[in-house]
Amino acid sequence: MIQHLTVIADTRTGLMADVSTALAEAGINIASVEAVEVADKACLRLEVDQLDAALDTLNRKGMTVVAEDVVLLRVADRPGALATISQQLAEADIDIRAITMVHRDESENIVALACEKPDQARELLGQWLV
Repeated sequence: MIQHLTVIADTRTGLMADVSTALAEAGINIASVEAVEVADKACLRLEVDQLDAALDTLNRKGMTVVAEDVVLLRVADRPGALATISQQLAEADIDIRAITMVHRDESENIVALACEKPDQARELLGQWLV
């Protein structure tokens, strides 16, 4: 079974090499990977065949790893921006389970959102997707 995880780290040369090497050495297959860089943060979304082993491996390497399927959003750094997004989710009956500000600068924030219907949330919040 393929499962999702997200690695959030400072942007640096060799990050993907470190992640993929650690997983390969643990015998974990990466089925797909998406990577995005925002300001000084890298977000790697991986599909792996052994979620628990991947989490353990990457955590032991000191990496920040989110196991739940998260929706990464680019949100303006202004009053009410998060309220707009959370209101849209509430109106669509999508429960927010967890929310983490991954990065913040003068104009925008990158937010990792865990919710009960991530595919529906991505469709609804498409204009803010990272």
